[in-house]
Amino acid sequence: MDHWEFLRKGNATTIYLDGINWWPLVFAVQCRQIVAKDSELVGPGEAFIEKCLSLEPDKADGRFISYPWIEPDDAQRLESMPPKVARINRNAKNAVLDWGFTDVVLAVGRIRRQVVVP
Repeated sequence: MDHWEFLRKGNATTIYLDGINWWPLVFAVQCRQIVAKDSELVGPGEAFIEKCLSLEPDKADGRFISYPWIEPDDAQRLESMPPKVARINRNAKNAVLDWGFTDVVLAVGRIRRQVVVP
């Protein structure tokens, strides 16, 4: 959950907004299914492989914000692969398609379940 508190200028009213951040739920899928497979197809996206390797603890409660979703040995193998397309094409594809549209595909793709409200 994400929690925001908005203080309005000149007014004592405070607006509270809570939102469910679903990024951690799709991050593992993006790392294992998209980043790893795409690195084999077009060459390594080093920045994205590094994100998928990070283990980041949450200082507030001792839990973790991020887990390593790609094995270190597999990450080394992916990073050592030769690039198969021009760097600018690879970077644009990784940034836009792998990290931008993946959320949309996961939300409206085959794994989406329809909710019927009576």
